[in-house]
Amino acid sequence: MQFERLQQLVAHATESSKSSFYRKLYGLSAPFSILTPEAWQKLPFLTKEALVSCPLRERLFMPIEHIDAIQSTSGTTGKPTFSARSYRRGLRAHLHHYDFSTPLLAVSLTARFETLYESLDRPPQVIALDPRHIAASVAVAKTAKVGSIFMYTFIARQTAAEIVAQRMNEQIRFVLLMGETTSRSLVDFLRASFPNAVVASSYSLTELDGPMAFACKPLTEEPKETHHAAEGFYFELIDPDSGVVLPSVEGTEGELVVSAYPEEPYAFPLIRYRTGDIVRITQAHCHKHGQWGFSVLGRRELDFLRIPRGMLRTDEIARVLTLQGLGDEFELRYREPESAGDQKIVVEISVDAPAGTDLDALAHTIAAQLRVGPTYTYAQGVEHGLYHPLRCVARTPSGDSAKKKKLVKM
Repeated sequence: MQFERLQQLVAHATESSKSSFYRKLYGLSAPFSILTPEAWQKLPFLTKEALVSCPLRERLFMPIEHIDAIQSTSGTTGKPTFSARSYRRGLRAHLHHYDFSTPLLAVSLTARFETLYESLDRPPQVIALDPRHIAASVAVAKTAKVGSIFMYTFIARQTAAEIVAQRMNEQIRFVLLMGETTSRSLVDFLRASFPNAVVASSYSLTELDGPMAFACKPLTEEPKETHHAAEGFYFELIDPDSGVVLPSVEGTEGELVVSAYPEEPYAFPLIRYRTGDIVRITQAHCHKHGQWGFSVLGRRELDFLRIPRGMLRTDEIARVLTLQGLGDEFELRYREPESAGDQKIVVEISVDAPAGTDLDALAHTIAAQLRVGPTYTYAQGVEHGLYHPLRCVARTPSGDSAKKKKLVKM
């Protein structure tokens, strides 16, 4: 969105007769207008806490009888958020990857995909994928001659394995992923499972009424996810601690802030919403779309752990494991200092290591390569008495379809 559109967004959100949410948030008694980009950057951020504390009905910008769905977050942080959805916009942003000419197996948003099919003048053949009954869902999908799949990353392996077992994998032409960042090992697994399919990722939030970003290239062409803002969305990058807006230059890392005003009717316009996602700008200017692209590094409260002299990051751990020729699936368990006599953190990484691997030697190598700061490694922190030596243990996959954290407190 350009600045003129941001002005319209603020004016609409503060003058609406349907909701006084933003007038209350900004402490206003009347509609408000911004005149300069500097005034925009002075607007308070919208946080998840503000949404949780406000009843859903009080933040609806369209009549409740026109709402198509109410969706909630998983509550991973302990604060589930309920958000209203309108299906008017559909999911047409995904058409640059696939034409949806075949029936679809979808883990959620089945009604929204049906709306997409209807907008394309096609029968809305969408089969629900139940994470608790994957085999049965796949059996129905096989009968329906499904050719495309929409699923969460954390059930992708289990779903793909079942599709291969039921010998319908070669008929799959498109796989769309949602949820966590897609690891390189998962991309490789899906490419092997679906030799005829395009694999792509979708980036959105439950708080949003529709996908907010898309990738220029599918993961089968470019394994590293790079997203761009979809039409009607405005992205900013801020320092997660100070809130200062950061420059949109390649290599910049910060928290993604989203504003959304795609079109009317819209269930809830977002103004400067702090997503909690830490991203890195991978390209300052995309020649195809004329904007900066980014990759998601992880959730601020789930994938980053502050330690003395630095930070443990899940993306950095995955990088080091990949260098060692190991899979980038892991779990890091940690224990904070428990006594005045021992002020050093304990860290243990569960890894996919071949049988017979010297785990002590592997831990030593990982510690030497694992950056906790720009020029500081975990091994240096051990030498300086800040951390206990890193430990490695063999990872045992659980086999269930539950969403799992990568950083876990012992």
